[in-house]
Amino acid sequence: MNRIFVREQYDEEYCSVKSRFKIGVMGMGQAVGTSFVATAIAKELSKEKEKHIAYLEVNRNIDKTFLYDSLGMDKRFAGRNFFDFYTETAQGKSITGMVNLDEHINWALCIPENVMTTGKRVLENIELCRMINNIEGNYIICDITSCDKLEQILKEMDVIVFVIDPIPSKLIRAYESLCLIKKCQLSGQKIVWAVNKYNAGINKREFSDFVKLKQFIKIPLIPQEEIYLAEYNCKLPYSVKSVKALLNEPIRQILHIIDN
Repeated sequence: MNRIFVREQYDEEYCSVKSRFKIGVMGMGQAVGTSFVATAIAKELSKEKEKHIAYLEVNRNIDKTFLYDSLGMDKRFAGRNFFDFYTETAQGKSITGMVNLDEHINWALCIPENVMTTGKRVLENIELCRMINNIEGNYIICDITSCDKLEQILKEMDVIVFVIDPIPSKLIRAYESLCLIKKCQLSGQKIVWAVNKYNAGINKREFSDFVKLKQFIKIPLIPQEEIYLAEYNCKLPYSVKSVKALLNEPIRQILHIIDN
């Protein structure tokens, strides 16, 4: 038979969903640089055009600062619609096909105005999991704000990048979260240990005795003026040339561990 076959696009769309790889980036406590590391990973991955990157803010703390503000999403999406994944999920609607594409990344972030003015409730774990498993993309970067009652979320991840600030007060305060991630590792989950703000002031022996990690990636302390420069220019810190020069090697090390 002289038949003609024309391939439709459904196969490609189906494969992109089924091959979803979920990278959880979580910090040992607050303000340790979780979003700083997570956005750098997303930006580095986005350089490979065959990879479709989604960045999802797994936020259960509406009192934190918002990535939407720090990255200037209102400026980036001026004249364009920025979809509110959180509202759609809270209302039980489908997020399939929703895309906030910028710098080759699909951004699913909390919108401060919507949270503050409407008093929307914090999403339940099951709703967060639904977002994670239905967002468009094949590499899903999950910026996890807190580990409080998030064991279900952590189990969804293919790999967890755990970000540690080596200053003693934060180590002591968030010791339980360190124990939780070690428990995840013992149960077979892949963990990448990343020590952020690594600098000459750290007492290496005391730090090592406290965290008891055999291997970790060292991310150098970035001068604060570089972070301010990035935010005033609505940029990812990793997009600032001087920051990328310091971060590129450790971020590539993290991705190498993830890929192997």
